Amino acid sequence: FFSFSKLTFDMAPIRTIPDMGAVVAWSALGPADVIACGTKDSGGVGFDDYGGSLSLYSLFAEDTPKLLASVQTPSRFSSLEWSAMNSKPTSPTGLLAGGMVDGTVCLWDPSLLLSSSPSPLLASISRHTGPCTSLSFNPNPNSNHLLSTAGSDSQVYVMSLDRPDTPSVFIP
Repeated sequence: FFSFSKLTFDMAPIRTIPDMGAVVAWSALGPADVIACGTKDSGGVGFDDYGGSLSLYSLFAEDTPKLLASVQTPSRFSSLEWSAMNSKPTSPTGLLAGGMVDGTVCLWDPSLLLSSSPSPLLASISRHTGPCTSLSFNPNPNSNHLLSTAGSDSQVYVMSLDRPDTPSVFIP
């Protein structure tokens, strides 16, 4: 007789980013050690949303994670997803989608973020009336321009991102 309840596992973290309450997404393209972090916690008390930040880190470039780029966001994150769908010579690092606590879905170009562009934000879509709690890019290579979103308002939307700067929104 074998019982799993008697087994314990000690898992040591490979890398940590201290003092970061965040949602995360792995890079869809480029170096495999790049991770995006969208701040989830306010870092204080109260219910006000004073914004957050989107940061890109290289986990193995040095002994500790190295901050590659960061930008302030008008709201904190509920969800974050990184897709290769927008990969082209002008955007070789894909597309980042953030579901924000204010219900907005924001789209960023990681290449612009890494190059310290003053405007890496491509689009901001306001459809949800509560936090956008889930994002998912379609994994099919022929449909990976489709992003589904779900929110605490019990609504699901599908966005066509053929042109990320002017997305089309559909209700399934």
